[in-house]
Amino acid sequence: MPGLCPGVGRLVEPDRGAAALADGVLEQPRGLLGLAVREVPGPPAVPLGDLVGGAVRDELPLVQPDGAGVLGGVLTGNRSGFVSNASPTTVTDTIIRGSQGHIDYCVFEENAIGLVVAENSRVDTVGDDFRRNTRAIRTRTGGFFGEGGAKNIYNAGTANANRMADVEAYAGSGDSTELGRAQQYVRVAYDRVARPLTGTTAPTTLCAPYTIPARRLFGVGKQLRVHALGVFTATTAGSVLTVSFGGMEVNFTVPAAERDAPFELDVTLLEVSGGYRAIGRLGQGHAGTRHATASRGFNVNEAQPITLSAKPNSRTDALTVYRTDIYLMG
Repeated sequence: MPGLCPGVGRLVEPDRGAAALADGVLEQPRGLLGLAVREVPGPPAVPLGDLVGGAVRDELPLVQPDGAGVLGGVLTGNRSGFVSNASPTTVTDTIIRGSQGHIDYCVFEENAIGLVVAENSRVDTVGDDFRRNTRAIRTRTGGFFGEGGAKNIYNAGTANANRMADVEAYAGSGDSTELGRAQQYVRVAYDRVARPLTGTTAPTTLCAPYTIPARRLFGVGKQLRVHALGVFTATTAGSVLTVSFGGMEVNFTVPAAERDAPFELDVTLLEVSGGYRAIGRLGQGHAGTRHATASRGFNVNEAQPITLSAKPNSRTDALTVYRTDIYLMG
């Protein structure tokens, strides 16, 4: 089955025939597409096309000619990608899907995108040379790449520099080293029921959408965020909104009297050196913003309910909280 890997003035073919591919088991790994390859005489070959592979058995070493090239295609479900022990191997327009393995010591030259790592693939790129691509590497939909050995060459500041980006990562994908340390907010609870309050000056709990489990925020760098949106139908200066994290209360005094004023309340509880601190802000209509903080009363060793409450300054005050969201990081 010649023609998988186009050489420069020569043809490269796999040592095993079509049966290995048909069975979905690539038995000659560590070469191009996990196949050991050998040089044979002949003209340059056709593009790679789409290959779907199963398990790859690391049994034989790579035998690859100098100057081989791969015209690219789609690799799906393979354990070894392109591995070149002889240089240069030129690779173009390659998409990796559902695979893991290496692409080592290859040249990606004059591509719209040199390498796309997608659909839950992990690719270790070692010593690859990216020349004059519009974008060198793009990751998407759970694709990860790393540089586990010799660093890649992106040719910055030279005539071979890539035109728009060396690395372009979409959400949920990217550099495995960066993502190995990354954290993100996850919304763990919300309250979408309208919570009106009027006719009282007593402190009143509007909602309690979440309880922080005991020791859930134990550890370095963890934090929890409360975000609420509502409208003051009528309010007077001196009314108070409070976010409580168990025994820790963060109080926000309404900046000024106002009618039909939307408001936004945003408070974050942070693990800091020496304990925990909450910092937040209340923004109200045209009347401005108030900031507040608290550092006492939160007990990480016990379950702590999160509540949003209000204490109107007048019985004629009226407000409605329309949405409260709770986000957790770490």
